[in-house]
This record gives sequence, C-alpha cells and structure tokens, in this order.
Amino acid sequence: MPAAAQGDGALSFGAWLRRSRVLRELSVDHVAAATRLPVRLLHALESDEAQAFPHRADALHAVRASATAIGLDADDAALRFEEWLATQPPGTLPPPPRETGIAWRILRKARAVQPMAWAVIGATLLACALLLLAR
Repeated sequence: MPAAAQGDGALSFGAWLRRSRVLRELSVDHVAAATRLPVRLLHALESDEAQAFPHRADALHAVRASATAIGLDADDAALRFEEWLATQPPGTLPPPPRETGIAWRILRKARAVQPMAWAVIGATLLACALLLLAR
C-alpha cells in the first residue's frame, strides 16, 4: 500500500505528518533539531516505516515529539498513529518492549512485596482490635 493513501482514500499517518510539516513550511532538519531525533527516524515516520523503531513506545515518543515540533497536538498525533498501526499487518509493527532492565526488575519485586504489605497491615489492624477489646 502506498504511503500516501490507505484503502479508504484517507491519508496514511506518515503522509498526514509530512503534509502537516510541509504546510507549516518546516524542513525535516528543523524538526530533527527541535526534537533531537535523528533525521532517518523522522523520514521513517513520514514513510510509514514503523518497524524502524526498536519498540512501539519509542515510535510513540517520536510521534509526540515531532508533532509538538511541527505545531500539532501531540495527543491527537499519537491517537492517529495508534489508529494507523491498527490497520497494519502484524509483521510491520515494532515489537512491544521486553521485560528487561532495572525498571522491570523493580516492578517484579514490588509486585512480590505487595502481599507482604497487606499481611503487615492486616496484622497491625488485628493487634489494634485486640488491644481495644482488652480494655
């Protein structure tokens, strides 16, 4: 499917983003400088090459940053991108983030600690109730 249009005649996300940038007379280099994103990633967004991003979150970050630099609403651009991604075949999408790294380890530990926290809260409430009944 060409990058310029989808089956229903509407612009693809990349074509919409490119058209918005061109209408505001901004160059890709200007957007790259404003967002600190590599030019190749901006070209990938405008060419509907979502697989150029390592993860979906990275693609959404680039979409939001470039939309803001162009003068578009970042939330609207992210929503348009998500809607466009939903129309794409699965093999062309960036993979979801893997559960690795320090943040995921902390989250796993926090989930494991939660039952212990509830046990401590329950024991404290029981002790308070027993003290009140002992009076």
